Amino acid sequence: MNNKVPEFFKLFDLKPGDRFEISDGDCNPYRLTEKYQVLNCENTDCTSDELFLSLLYGNSTVKKLPKITEKEDRILHALYDLGWKWLARDKNGFLMALSGALIKTFNAWHAPCEARMHLSRMLSVDVSTDFQFIKWEDEEPFRIEKYVEEYGQ
Repeated sequence: MNNKVPEFFKLFDLKPGDRFEISDGDCNPYRLTEKYQVLNCENTDCTSDELFLSLLYGNSTVKKLPKITEKEDRILHALYDLGWKWLARDKNGFLMALSGALIKTFNAWHAPCEARMHLSRMLSVDVSTDFQFIKWEDEEPFRIEKYVEEYGQ
C-alpha cells in the first residue's frame, strides 16, 4: 500500500504539511508529514490500514484545515488572550475580531452589545494577504478559542 499512499491522500485533496480533521476521529486534528505519515495532535503516529479503510469505506468525512502562518498564529493567540472569540470578514473585505453572539447581516457580521475590532486598524494585519482562508461567504465565523485550544501551533 505504501506506493499508493500519495494517491490515497489526493482523493481528499491532502498534501504533505496539511492539517485535517476526521469527523469521527478520536485524535483530531491530524497532520500529514512529508513522508505521508499521519500524526495526531499529540504527534503520535496514526498511520495504519485501519485509518485508511475507515476513510475509504466508513461514514467518516475529512475536513482540510486552513494553513495558518506563524504571524497569523501569533495574532490568534494574542486575540485569544485578550478575550476575543471570533474572526470574520465583512462583505467589504474588512477583517473583524468579535466577541459574543454573532449575527450576519447583508454586508457585515455583528455582535449585538459586544465589541467589534477592525484588525487592520489595531494590529499589523494586511487584509489582502493575512487570514485569506476567512471569507465573507463562510457560513460561520472562525472560532479563535477552538483554534488556540485544539489546533494551535
